Amino acid sequence: LFPFVRHIMPVRSGYKELVDTMKPIWNFLAEEIEKVKKSFDPRNESQCFIEAYYREVINRREPFSEEQLFGICIDFFQAGSETTSNSLGFAMLYMLHYPDVMQKAQRELLSIVGPHRYPKLADRPRLKYTDAVINEVQRCANIAPLGIAHRAVKDTKLDGFFIPKDALIFCNLYSLNMDEKTWKNPTEFNPERFFNDAGELTFPEYFIPFGELNFF
Repeated sequence: LFPFVRHIMPVRSGYKELVDTMKPIWNFLAEEIEKVKKSFDPRNESQCFIEAYYREVINRREPFSEEQLFGICIDFFQAGSETTSNSLGFAMLYMLHYPDVMQKAQRELLSIVGPHRYPKLADRPRLKYTDAVINEVQRCANIAPLGIAHRAVKDTKLDGFFIPKDALIFCNLYSLNMDEKTWKNPTEFNPERFFNDAGELTFPEYFIPFGELNFF
């Protein structure tokens, strides 16, 4: 709420501790970006996200900055690890409370993956019920109830409301995940809601547990 406090009380505000915690990741990413940048050849196929980023900069000739690249890479570590660990933790909790769902997911995993190896990304199209369970966990647990704060880059009008430049914007994902007009019995844990009448796994457009990039 008061960013200037970090300059006055870096220790008491927790800013120094945050910086000290993040420094190893920052240094690692800076080294990796520099390493890829030196060996990058736009004539070759991209081997990683950093190369793909530089390729887009060249192809589109857009003013993408290395600061932006650095920020995106940090997001991979922070947002990806936190949401994944929270999703797994809540999945364990819901499986304990809904043993029938757990057993059905177990049977699917054993029949498709088997007991002697880990699931692979290639297995996902056939693990439909397990996929639905994960979706329902993220919907009910509301891993990111308000998403991540965004900032309006210019004065904007949205659905009759005026949003001034530099205003902080939050999306209330909790209200969307628990909207009775959108979900039938939203407080009930029910993975079956992600299947249509034909038994096919569906991903409704209003299912956005982590937010949407193009709200504004």
